[in-house]
Amino acid sequence: AASPGSYLWEALENPASLKNVFLPGMVWDEGQLIYQAMRAERVTWWRCPNGHLYSIGECGGPVVQTRCTHPGCNQVIGGLGHQAARGNRRLGTFYEMHKDKDVHSTRGYVISGGGYQDTQAADGYQAASYSVARSGYVMPKESVCFFRLLLHLVLLAGAELRAAPAVEVARRLGAADVANRMEADFLHLKQSLQWSTNEVILALHMALERLGPLLSMAGGLFETTAQCERFETLIEEQVIRPLFLSA
Repeated sequence: AASPGSYLWEALENPASLKNVFLPGMVWDEGQLIYQAMRAERVTWWRCPNGHLYSIGECGGPVVQTRCTHPGCNQVIGGLGHQAARGNRRLGTFYEMHKDKDVHSTRGYVISGGGYQDTQAADGYQAASYSVARSGYVMPKESVCFFRLLLHLVLLAGAELRAAPAVEVARRLGAADVANRMEADFLHLKQSLQWSTNEVILALHMALERLGPLLSMAGGLFETTAQCERFETLIEEQVIRPLFLSA
């Protein structure tokens, strides 16, 4: 975090500033895994009035009304005569969303479908949370664990320096929650690598030594998904693969 202006510097000094930028290892698009799985299908994606995803096949226009099946929602979805029911919003086909990825991507601290911005820290922070898709590939789990572990470590350090009970990067995210997530990141990384605790700690120390100059090369905060993906690729090639995935 020693590179002023980097996202880790901001995580230490001003975590609230990270709400409007893209972060490495985060789930930018809450429907990304669905989109990847369905990219060859002729469907158009919509959101119900409460923001839940659903799809319409064929031409993609609403011709039937029904109810959203998301637990506790029950809002009217679809529509009649190609007119959407009130409050329903068209996102587009996979290709339309891919073309305008920055528009349809979620900025800030988003870990699993955007839910971590609004829920308690312990909810659902499991192995599935580390499945992160990018343009044409899925990030190695070890990469996601590394980026998350690093961010949580710096966020926790900043909270302790400010004696702050909460971390402003997300609503209702306390310092204790960050510490729990950091521990989960470490344990998932260790389990994935099948290394001892000391081996993981040694590799992390070596990774931090390599990271400083690369943060300076990356410049400031990531305003677009392309900028963030370039940084992720750089760190994977220069740090993560040589130190964690070379065996």
